[in-house]
Amino acid sequence: MSETHKLYNYRKKNGYDFFFNGRGIDIGGGHDTLSKEIFNGITDITPYDSSLGLGHDANTCHDLDDESFDFVYSSPCLEHLDNPAAAIRHWVRICKKGGF
Repeated sequence: MSETHKLYNYRKKNGYDFFFNGRGIDIGGGHDTLSKEIFNGITDITPYDSSLGLGHDANTCHDLDDESFDFVYSSPCLEHLDNPAAAIRHWVRICKKGGF
């Protein structure tokens, strides 16, 4: 069982639905992305992981436009990146103003 799946009950119980609303991206989760069935506010979730063979790079998100998503989610990924601080700046760049 993956990290995202293991924490569904905790996140539901602790009100994470507030953050998971609208169009989101799941960075580094492979095939275990956040579930629209569990978090009903998610309208669309984009899996973004190098293992999917699509050229995704969580370090730069080079192929994603600024302010593209209502929320950015990642678990576990950050500890595997070359420069986590730079990656977070890119993650903030792709998140809409007022997003999470």
